[in-house]
Amino acid sequence: MPNCKQTCIDNIHTNDIDLTVVSGVLHSSISHHHPVFLLKELPGIDMSRQVEKDKVTIHYNYSNANLDRLCEELEQCMDKFHNECETFDAFLCLFQEKIDASCKLLTPKTTKRNCIVNPWISPGLINSIEKKARLYFEWCKTRTTLLPDGDGGKYLKYKEYRKVLKTLIKLAKANYYVNKFKECENNPKKTWQLINEIRGKSKPTSKADFIIDGNRVMCRRIIANKFNEYFASLAHKLNQEIVTDNGLHIVAMTTFEEYMSKSVQGSIFLKDTDPDEIVDIISDFKCGKASDIPICVLKKSAKLISAPLARLYNKYMGKGEFPNVFKTGKITPVYKKGNKECITNYRPVSILPIFGKIFEKIIYRRLYSFLSTNGVLTDQQFGFRKKHSTTHALHKSVDDIIKSISSNNHVVGIFIDLSKAFDTLDHTILLRKLENYGIRGQALMLLRSYLTSRTQCVSFQDSTSSLLNVGYGVPQGSILGPLLFLLYVNDLVNCYLESDCKFVLYADDTNIFISGPSKEKTFLKANKILKIVSHYMKVNLLHINMAKCCFIHFQPSSTIDETCARTRPYLLCNDESQSLYINGTEIDKPFKTAWQRNPYYYNSPPKQFCPSSQQPLEHHSTDNESK
Repeated sequence: MPNCKQTCIDNIHTNDIDLTVVSGVLHSSISHHHPVFLLKELPGIDMSRQVEKDKVTIHYNYSNANLDRLCEELEQCMDKFHNECETFDAFLCLFQEKIDASCKLLTPKTTKRNCIVNPWISPGLINSIEKKARLYFEWCKTRTTLLPDGDGGKYLKYKEYRKVLKTLIKLAKANYYVNKFKECENNPKKTWQLINEIRGKSKPTSKADFIIDGNRVMCRRIIANKFNEYFASLAHKLNQEIVTDNGLHIVAMTTFEEYMSKSVQGSIFLKDTDPDEIVDIISDFKCGKASDIPICVLKKSAKLISAPLARLYNKYMGKGEFPNVFKTGKITPVYKKGNKECITNYRPVSILPIFGKIFEKIIYRRLYSFLSTNGVLTDQQFGFRKKHSTTHALHKSVDDIIKSISSNNHVVGIFIDLSKAFDTLDHTILLRKLENYGIRGQALMLLRSYLTSRTQCVSFQDSTSSLLNVGYGVPQGSILGPLLFLLYVNDLVNCYLESDCKFVLYADDTNIFISGPSKEKTFLKANKILKIVSHYMKVNLLHINMAKCCFIHFQPSSTIDETCARTRPYLLCNDESQSLYINGTEIDKPFKTAWQRNPYYYNSPPKQFCPSSQQPLEHHSTDNESK
């Protein structure tokens, strides 16, 4: 830089020449001095296993200009979409061809400055950054021994351009985060995720280094296949506990119908869709969501492709067939907790084809309208329903408890959690229930086609596994899946129809409130109902997660001191006769579990617990507590 002198900062001194792997100078304009680097091999460390910094290869540029060019390409070949695309395979092939022609880069770019790493860096800013680099190197070429400061005019031009660009990047970054905070202003969880992202505390990416069958595996293809085998086998292993040796669901197929509701007399009719509905569905998709085709591309071209799409969707609805090209889910493993080298500590996140999700939405609208008109869904279900939420479920629960306590009754609230509920449901049982609810004929054929012959693959660090069949469950990340699950467990409330037992359901979370005139009778009745519920879960291939089940006993006000509710002590129940069991396993009591998980806090179990102070009334202090 002009008026700058060379100093010792421009040199590296080392006496370990033999251990030096590589060194050099990085030409950059981030400071007045070029960065100097040296890589040194340390004893005991395999340099071949050092993870390189992530770089992203950009193959497409979805700028406004390119999207406008895409629309022009689509307009010129609309006759092909109408006359030559008789299947979705042909439609997708032609649509992808037009995307490649208008948005695909001739030479892919590998860089860290892109819209994925820095979402505020737009294609225009990338071009400006590249121009700044060109101005810098043009000035560098003018520097000679006689003229060490180079051409002053070119340097001034570079300096002014760099100053303006820096301001623009700061402004783009600020606007990006302002908009992101507005999007999640009513969602504390997403707000904190965004704050942690700004602080640099985002979740790290997975390394290609796993322990599989006692061996360390670093081949990404092998890891992807092992992940796929693990995810695909979860439901099968759980259901295998109920399936007999010869593979037939003898128990399930003979008894699940005992709980089914009364059959719906009418049958659903799937009316045709139209281009306006397709455009409306596409407009509801949020940009930025993971998808096989970017949402911005669909929104830009929605009006052009809506007519051929409507024709194809109507054709497949008429045949009662869900296209096979939409039946493959692409899964990404996401770390949960525990050892990062163990594949069992990861959960699957699935991405489904976007045109398949549009078809699902068309079916969903007709299915939900039919169910609502015929009053099929129970009023005790609050999950995945319009005008229903967790707040409504909470108010219903509190209202039921207060009404029972006001009548001097004891109430036992039981909270049941299911393991892999959406993944283990049986297709044969589900289709039989759908037929009972009026989903017959062509509609039933379509849903049977939707559920069966599905496959999945796992994508791990640019490596994709082989395809595996999915034999159970509804597709993760789908639009129809949650509604089909609600229909699957809709008859759970038929386990016990007396007024002293209330069910409050939220998708796969089951809350049961049993009331009775005395503590003993209430617990006795609760155990009786739990046997029925447990049997229902077994015959429907649903699996109770005992580790997350618990219960709580609510006493009427006449049995305790007439004092303010906030100052009444919670009496810990240690009476074994007043315990609840599922399949012979005792359900944990909330406060007993808390004591068991924190044994250092007490020398002996607490006798009373005061909700107002959130401290035990009687306990012995320990060194840990004083600290």
